[in-house]
Amino acid sequence: MNVPATYRNCLLLLLLLAITNFLAAQIPDSLFPKQPEPPQLVNDFTGTLSTAETKWLEDKLVAFDRSTSNQVSIVMVQSIAGNDISDYATALGRQWGIGQKGKNNGVLILVSMQSHDIHIAPGYGLEGALPDVLCKQIIEHEIVPDFKQGYYYDGLDKATSVIIAATKGEFTAAGPYAARRNAMPRWLIILLLIVGINGFFFVLIPLLQKLYYWLTGKKPPKQKQREWTYSTRDETVKTNEPVSNTSGSTDGFAGYGGGSFGGAGASGKW
Repeated sequence: MNVPATYRNCLLLLLLLAITNFLAAQIPDSLFPKQPEPPQLVNDFTGTLSTAETKWLEDKLVAFDRSTSNQVSIVMVQSIAGNDISDYATALGRQWGIGQKGKNNGVLILVSMQSHDIHIAPGYGLEGALPDVLCKQIIEHEIVPDFKQGYYYDGLDKATSVIIAATKGEFTAAGPYAARRNAMPRWLIILLLIVGINGFFFVLIPLLQKLYYWLTGKKPPKQKQREWTYSTRDETVKTNEPVSNTSGSTDGFAGYGGGSFGGAGASGKW
């Protein structure tokens, strides 16, 4: 069978591009950071995050791992040695085995401090919950604005919250994510409810009582004077209230489960 020269040239070009891309994706193992012992979900190899910030993020992600088996890992490196951030993240996720074997339910947030690159890479099992467009939105709306101001913990905290919500079906790539962001904040709703309830009891009810007595011509009952007893002793009261535990979980991360990645996700810069 004679194949026209044009088709042969196209096939050869496609084969050459495939080989080039394959070779480009082969990053030497020496360029990847080694997993700390004991293993952690938050791995800052740059000293950017404080000890407390690392602990807060770690506890948050460990709790999520325990409740769902989904593993969100943060890796901050100084440099990716000129490699493509997407290739580096995919290869690192596979090497570390982020996520559970068979479920492939890991997510890697990779940050390169030197080149200002960010990449969110979901494993095979979470590509449906975290499509490329949603990963891009998370980077642009949650991470980049805070990173530009030097608030690295805040950006990562917000990003992981959205990722956790997305895996629970609370966010999708279109519509609901933007609607959730533009919706009234939960704290404001609670505050308005508190103000409304207090206003009802402390303002409206007394007004209704006064209106009732004015319309009926009755006099309001006299209030009994309260008798207060004061202590004359000068005492120092010691409370044994428990101190709030900001560390969250008591046990550390159990380790990655051997998940794999297919190259999905999105990249960005700050």
